[in-house]
Amino acid sequence: GATRAAFTDGRWIPHNRGIVGANVVGVGLDATTPTTVYALTRYHGVFKSIDGGVTWMEKNRGLPEDKTVKWGHLYANLLTVDPQDAMTLYVPLQGQIYKSTDGAEHWFASSRGTSFPRCGVNGDNIAGVLVDPQDSWHVLAGTIASGCDGGLFESTDGGLSWEQIAGSNLRRSGLGNDAWALAIDPIRRRRLYIASIKNAFLYSQVGGVAWTRLTPPGAAPFSRAVAVDPRSPERVFLGNGNGLFILRSGRFAVAGIEGHHFPGQDVWSIQFAAAWPDIVYLTAGAGGLYTSSDGGRTWQRLGHEDLFPQTVVVHPADPDIVYLGSMGTGVHQSLDGGRKFVVRDEGLPFVAQIQTLVRDPLDARVFYAGVLANGLYRSEDGGHTWIKWSTDMHVANGFHLTIDPQNPDVLYGGDRAIKKSTDGGRTWRTILNPSGAVFRSFALDPRHPETLFTVDSATLTMYKSTDGGETWAVKESYAPVSLVRVAESVVVDPTDSHRIYAASYDFFWRSTDGGETWQRTTRGLEETFLDRWIDSITVDPVTPNVIYITTRSHRIFTSTDFGETWQRTGFDVGQYPGRITLDVRDHRTLYLATPSRWFRSTDGGETWSGLSAEGLPPGDMFQAKFVGVIQDLFDPERFYAGTRRSGVLVFEPSP
Repeated sequence: GATRAAFTDGRWIPHNRGIVGANVVGVGLDATTPTTVYALTRYHGVFKSIDGGVTWMEKNRGLPEDKTVKWGHLYANLLTVDPQDAMTLYVPLQGQIYKSTDGAEHWFASSRGTSFPRCGVNGDNIAGVLVDPQDSWHVLAGTIASGCDGGLFESTDGGLSWEQIAGSNLRRSGLGNDAWALAIDPIRRRRLYIASIKNAFLYSQVGGVAWTRLTPPGAAPFSRAVAVDPRSPERVFLGNGNGLFILRSGRFAVAGIEGHHFPGQDVWSIQFAAAWPDIVYLTAGAGGLYTSSDGGRTWQRLGHEDLFPQTVVVHPADPDIVYLGSMGTGVHQSLDGGRKFVVRDEGLPFVAQIQTLVRDPLDARVFYAGVLANGLYRSEDGGHTWIKWSTDMHVANGFHLTIDPQNPDVLYGGDRAIKKSTDGGRTWRTILNPSGAVFRSFALDPRHPETLFTVDSATLTMYKSTDGGETWAVKESYAPVSLVRVAESVVVDPTDSHRIYAASYDFFWRSTDGGETWQRTTRGLEETFLDRWIDSITVDPVTPNVIYITTRSHRIFTSTDFGETWQRTGFDVGQYPGRITLDVRDHRTLYLATPSRWFRSTDGGETWSGLSAEGLPPGDMFQAKFVGVIQDLFDPERFYAGTRRSGVLVFEPSP
């Protein structure tokens, strides 16, 4: 199968009227000037406000052309302000450190010594920077867990040069390559703490050269935030995937749990009020914002979950001035201790990351769009205008949405839990919520839509319901044993309810008895290791023995015997291929998107032609894996796509 030359036959046009959003991954305040605020965005660099966030100005002089914050989707606040000098700031862009000493007016690279050159483009993995509160020259930086070595770096000259003091390549240090988020005891400054995305919690009492791992009883394996009580530094607050743990740090070890709050919630950010340290603010997953006035012993829920807050920052001089930062809704300001917030996004760049885009099966003018950390939107005019449809649904990475084909008022969606709506997506209730679960795919039987399937990627557990999600049964025979524990997709054959297919990073799985028992098929998928990493499945509804899959080897495979054996099409995309879409007029005409391109085949995948990606903004990407391309049923030459930054795009063909 060959790839023909690309041709231009149209243009992608934004269709985002009604969608508002900005992706902010860090907020910083000037302790000496209450109206000066800084915002770090995921893709567009640094912005500064001198009027309390009412208006923003871009401040990127000296920053690189590509200003992507590499790990912004995992953490809350990645902008660091020197606590002794508010004119000095640090930000991590593309895994490297940049510093400003004049209030963000100018920036310069400040990352000498933090790279691992043998890892190539993956050798720069700094996630964030911590400044010693008593010594501005003493700075620490931590990397994120990745496929490269990493760990903790120290600078004693204000970031001009760095030395690695612990990490995965320093075996006796006790630290892996995950050294962020990071906190320091403000009094005993050799005591350091890490909230680890892989190992829950680590602590050092010797300045960071040696570390001890500790997983509190009941804690999830991942944590995102850690803070030290400034009034009682022996109290360490750990923001974990299973709530907030308050730990006790003794003379020789961290021993004992003082409290466990918000079990089941993913804590993103913890902030003490410097002017009144008994006041603490915290953001926690779908729960929104919480506050405590007694040092974290009791908590009050303030809500605002519809703002999807990740970062919370309290003004150093006034604990009632609170800012929230969100990866979807931008910056919000409160002047009354978090009771009421006002959006502050004028001048911040528009960003809307589409996690799912789904058409109503009975009304082709109705679409739903799940926008990351923003919410669920609905369009009733073919995507021309959108309205915020639900404040009950939390849209995170991996969010998916499925509509009952016989009753479009019934929807299912979620990521860490499965929820159901019976009023067209306005309100939702949880129907499946195992502890620590990650649901990447959800399927219902088109012929019997009360029959549902979903897979928990965290435990590789297959769930089945036959009563619309009211009760669930585990199907034990589905048990991939891949090195990477991920199950990406579940599909029901639209012509035969007995045939269910599942894509995993451990080959292709199928059931011929309605999902009761499962078998793995590997024939034709063993040429390279990445052939077994399957991302998507498409069944041809006209000839259902024909199935298409896309893989992490950048290759596409076809089966003509219901998934028993596989043949490579010969088309190597060169990028991660997304979900394949079949033309509504001809089932042998296929469409396929990658992050930066899209293609058409008119012969069942044997040969492909490149189509125009004109209009896709530079640096942006199609959400090929989650959305693919969706054909307009009224005008089959038009297509819809979701993007990483630019919201919904519609392909308008040339006249």
